[in-house]
Amino acid sequence: MKRFWMIVLILVFLFQIPEILHAKTLRLVTLNSPPLEYPDAQGQPTGLNMEIALEALRRLGHDAVVDFVPWKRALEMVRSGSADAIVDAGYNSERAAYLHYPYENIYLEEVFAFKRAEKHFTLDEGLGNAQDFRLGVGRGYYYGMAMDRALQEGRFKSIEEVYQIELSFRMLMADRIDMFIGVRVPILYLLEQMDLADDIDIVFNTDTGAEYALDFSPTYVAFSKKSMNERIADEFDIILKSMKEDGTFERIYRRYGLN
Repeated sequence: MKRFWMIVLILVFLFQIPEILHAKTLRLVTLNSPPLEYPDAQGQPTGLNMEIALEALRRLGHDAVVDFVPWKRALEMVRSGSADAIVDAGYNSERAAYLHYPYENIYLEEVFAFKRAEKHFTLDEGLGNAQDFRLGVGRGYYYGMAMDRALQEGRFKSIEEVYQIELSFRMLMADRIDMFIGVRVPILYLLEQMDLADDIDIVFNTDTGAEYALDFSPTYVAFSKKSMNERIADEFDIILKSMKEDGTFERIYRRYGLN
């Protein structure tokens, strides 16, 4: 009889595990990248991606605290388990070794190169003339499979890493680099905020004469394998799907002037 009640207690505890998990306050990390994710005037997390992430976690029953840190540090925090999830992370095999990814993404990054407006050079399709240019990139950033391969192959004349996007602006204006790559929406937003919109513009494609989209990279809310069970990614995935179906994604995107 004693053994019977012991089994009953164990079963009750196991059935309660999801509720225990849902009660957890998660620590999220990301970079300060308005209008996608950033602290507002009161220091509260906001932005298109942040609103989506927090709403999905709320529907799962989780509270969250958010730290805005340099991107490479954010990656190290989820790798070590000192943070539970990272917001706006692209997928690659290196990150998948320490992160649980849901299937559903929260955003699709459009990656472009930016130059001084007074310069009139272009980039050839397939980056055929990349070796002519000094490039700036964000430290620890992932710009999609095609750009990642170009960077690993050293196809540019030189590559300078910075830990803040604003430093790329300064290096560009000081003629220390010829161009930098970044995600269209936050770069254009920052240029407006810093009164540099007339000084820096997008590099065009030599062959098409249009703005050259170097890559497209879906980004995710990904969870630390050190601190979270993989089930959280599955649960989060279900919630994101429901948010896309019920119009929540569309309403949030519209609020930020995006579609």
